[in-house]
Parts: sequence; structure tokens; C-alpha cells
Amino acid sequence: YAFSGTGLSFIHLPYTLTEIGEKAFFTGYMAVRTERNEPLDIAGLNVFNHPEDVRCDLYVPYGSKADYAKADEWKEFCHIYEMGAQIGGLYYELGESPYQYAWVEPESDDADNYSYLPADLVIPEKVIFNEEEYLVMGINPKAFKGCKQLRTVKILASLSSISDDAFNGCSNLESINFNKGLIDIGAHAFEGCALTSLDIPSSTDEIGQYAFMGCTGLTKIIDRAPEHQNISARYVFDGVDVSQIELFVPFDAQSDYMSAYVWQDFYSIEEYETEITVVSEDDSKGTVSGSG
Repeated sequence: YAFSGTGLSFIHLPYTLTEIGEKAFFTGYMAVRTERNEPLDIAGLNVFNHPEDVRCDLYVPYGSKADYAKADEWKEFCHIYEMGAQIGGLYYELGESPYQYAWVEPESDDADNYSYLPADLVIPEKVIFNEEEYLVMGINPKAFKGCKQLRTVKILASLSSISDDAFNGCSNLESINFNKGLIDIGAHAFEGCALTSLDIPSSTDEIGQYAFMGCTGLTKIIDRAPEHQNISARYVFDGVDVSQIELFVPFDAQSDYMSAYVWQDFYSIEEYETEITVVSEDDSKGTVSGSG
């Protein structure tokens, strides 16, 4: 009866838990997250209250849904969701077609999603789970949404996509390196971030609406695409005064950008003939250097 009748709505059960007493969490609506790969034997203890008219959800580790779905009392939850595979502090959605791949996904839907991550995050090229190797190919929607302690993100992976809201609300995120091969940046992906510069690879052909909304710290952008991305709405940089931002584009691409929707509004559009890079003066604020 430890928490019976307390009105708890969310319960996190660690993998170290070995016993739960009778009616320990006998309350109304709840979402339960367990880190245990094997369900505890709680048959007949009425640990959880499961009224027919109240939704109760259970979140279990990757690969354990089948065991929980047939275990006494655990199987009574309205829905049982399988969490991603936890590898190196991040959670991943794993797949096997046409090759073994992994996408970074949210730890949970909580406001404190990934609150334990370091300020400087590295997204690896590949991960190993159960002795199998998976290439990291993308970041799922809301993966790091609201993760306020992030300051820099270094991408070693060959990501094809950064999905909607992936870093939305990461208000202290000042720097991210986009990898070569990145195809699309989702809607609201970096809304409200503290980014100071962007280096968009030539492979990127789609940028979603509000992708960089509220990124008021931006001063310089390098876009390596020889032809401008087709941005369907001006809202990509909503709340950002692009007339104060310098835009650097490949040699012989200036006229294309100057006549393109959204891009034409930038303060200056300069071509570069040699390699141009984003450098860091103090590991927190990016600047752009190069010839143009």
C-alpha cells in the first residue's frame, strides 16, 4: 500500500527493483515505465489499479514487450509500448531493411527528456546492440526536444534526416555540425535554439517550416547547395531578422539565391571560391571565415 491512493500519474521503476508489495500503486490513471527486461512476478498482488474507464499505459525495454504482454497483472495495462534500445546513453529505434539501421529517438515524452546528457553531445556513426552493428541514419521527431543543457552537438553519423521538433526548445544549443549527406531538416527542428551560425551541406534539399524559428543569435549561414533549397514558406526563419545575417553560397550561385524566395531577404549574399568553414573562437560561438 506504499503509494496507494496518492494520485500518482507517472511511475518509473528502475532495473534494480526486485519486489513490489500488495496494492503499492493502487491509484487512478498512470503511466508506468520499467527498466527491467523481465517482468516481476506480481500475480495476485493488485499492485496497479486498472479501472475499465481509465487509460493506463506501460513502457517496457526494447525486446521485452512479448513477455510483459503475457505476464499476470502486467498484461492488464491498456497499452504496452516498447521503448527504444538504450545504447551509450541514447535510445534508438532499430531496423533491418534493407540493412541494419538506427534512428535516435526520445527517451520519453516528459519535459525532462534526456536531462542527464552532457552539454556537448556526440551522435555516433554506428551503434552495437546484442553484438549486431547498426548505422545511425536519422534523428526521430522530438528526440531532444526541450533538452536545455545541450550546448553543442557533433554528428559523426551519416544522417539522412533530422526530423520535426528534433531539437525544438534546446535554448542553450549554440553549435551543431550538419553531416555531409543530410537530405532534410524537419519543421521546428531547431526552433528556439541559441545557434550563432549554420553550415548547410550541399546534399540538403528540404528545410521544413519554422525549422530555425526564433534562432535570433544567427549572424552567418553557409549554404553549400549550388542551387537554393525550395523553401515553401518564409516561416523557416520566423522571428529572425535575416536582413542582419550574412549568407555564403558556392561560386556562381549568387544570382540564384538573390532571386529565390526567403534567401533573397538576407543582408548579404557572397560567393566563395575556396573552402569556407565555421570556426569556434571559444567553443561556444561560431564565426565564418573564408574567401568570397
